[in-house]
Amino acid sequence: MLPQLQQDADGSLLCSFQDRTTSGDRGSVVRFDAAADTWGYVGQAGEPSIRVDWWGVVQPVGSGWLYRANRDYGFPRNGLGLWRFQPGTADWAPFGPQPLSAGEAHYIDVELDASGRLLIGFQDGLRSMTSGPGAAGAATVLRIDPGSGDATSLGGTGFTSEFASTSDASHVDLEVAANGTLWAAWTESGLGLAHPRVARFHPGSGSSPGSGSWSLVGSPASGLPDAGAHVSIAIDASGRPLIAFRGNAPLRFLVYRMDLAANTWSQVGDDIHPSQLGSGGSPGFSREAGYRERTPFVVGPAGSLYLAHLTPDANEVDRVQVLTFREDAWVPVGASGFLPGSEPEDYVSLAAISENGVEVPIVACRRSPQTPNERLVGYAFR
Repeated sequence: MLPQLQQDADGSLLCSFQDRTTSGDRGSVVRFDAAADTWGYVGQAGEPSIRVDWWGVVQPVGSGWLYRANRDYGFPRNGLGLWRFQPGTADWAPFGPQPLSAGEAHYIDVELDASGRLLIGFQDGLRSMTSGPGAAGAATVLRIDPGSGDATSLGGTGFTSEFASTSDASHVDLEVAANGTLWAAWTESGLGLAHPRVARFHPGSGSSPGSGSWSLVGSPASGLPDAGAHVSIAIDASGRPLIAFRGNAPLRFLVYRMDLAANTWSQVGDDIHPSQLGSGGSPGFSREAGYRERTPFVVGPAGSLYLAHLTPDANEVDRVQVLTFREDAWVPVGASGFLPGSEPEDYVSLAAISENGVEVPIVACRRSPQTPNERLVGYAFR
């Protein structure tokens, strides 16, 4: 469940996920062996979590070091855990003081800053111990000390409450541009409709480790629809942020790019499949618990844009469809954009890598969900 693809420093693919083959649905990480065409566990199955695992995200740091952040039911109030895999060892181990959050942790993402230090963004449930869709809490971004594992909040704990004190911040997503600028995107929800929001971090000049501030960019009232959810962020080669999200009324997917000089957003292509998102509680996402998901969206190494979502096929089966932006339009990757096969699919992760100078989109998803044949699968388009 909730797979997350990542490329290691050696070019190999990693996938972090909630592993339902383990006792208690704990978290696992697997690595793809291209020569053998097989996936194999990094460490032991279910090792980088204590109990039930959600939003497990793996991040390579340096040569062979791996870190994994997760929401872990083994902590009081289902807090934020951090695990480290050291080169030359066979096991994951907790890293730093645990848990890293005072309350529940939701919608976790990780990135590296310009100095190679781990950043963790999440919805911080300090303000409410509720769980499920819309669990209350503002977003926090932590920077992890690579020696001790100690965490410092950037711009203050729950920084999004500065912009909307009564709203939740879900689908928290981080990106670091090539020039070191840290961006955060989230879905602001509370009273009324949900809204996509984007902020930039401005490091402080003081002696405090987390000094600095966040500022909203191009939002609201700057060309961006003021209603939408499941937001994700990516950065293009020019350092411009792009966001993808599912819009409301009508339901459809949209992609917007920021003009940094003008501080305005402009739409990339037209609305995507406005009437083909299926049904359930979160159309376009898993029927089981799609509220947990961001929109799968990446900028490839050659600059191509890719977006994936669930949509009914000709037989009304919910399946993953992958699109790319070409000649001012969103078009399927391949003949139809669907993965090979015909079984139902959900919980999608999307990546794009370079193989011998050729851009290759990669998809991981759950197939045949909630059946005896449920499994995690991965596909590359070559």
